[in-house]
Amino acid sequence: MNKVKLLLPYKQKTLLYWSLKAALDSSESVIVVTGFYHQKIEKELIKYKEQLNKEFIIVRNENSELGQFSSTLVGLKGISEEDDFAIALADRPLITKEHYRLLRTLLNDWDAVRVYHNDNPGHPVLCSYSLIKPLLNGTPFDSMQSFLDTKNVLRYQTDDKAWVTDIDNPADYNQLVANSKL
Repeated sequence: MNKVKLLLPYKQKTLLYWSLKAALDSSESVIVVTGFYHQKIEKELIKYKEQLNKEFIIVRNENSELGQFSSTLVGLKGISEEDDFAIALADRPLITKEHYRLLRTLLNDWDAVRVYHNDNPGHPVLCSYSLIKPLLNGTPFDSMQSFLDTKNVLRYQTDDKAWVTDIDNPADYNQLVANSKL
């Protein structure tokens, strides 16, 4: 993006703001893992603590160049082994608290719930607390997808594109902004 994409404006806030707000509105405990651009992201996160008047934990992945799974492992270290948890990406600004609530209603006896739109996997993914220990025994070079492929995961199909609408490049961002004006 040649910019800190999570700080791009969207609906008078940033992409980061909307992702964080959805997580905070649906959970009592949120851990935000930073990596690339951590100074700018963490500075913005401090402002959001005041604006949203909610607490959350900020941790830094010092090895973020190893990929998303390494960030997942950093975040998991702060979770109680008795709590179910969601793995969410901050470049999904259309996710709301209702999306998280839907996941909770579906988890039941599954190891995890992953939503799919047209067979494309979405985020967030809700995982049972029983996955924390096996995940922490993994390596930073594993992937969450390959890990979940070995578990009892509900694949929930939906026509809601919010689950798979991520902002990876300027075209994605321009489309998001254009759609928000409709």
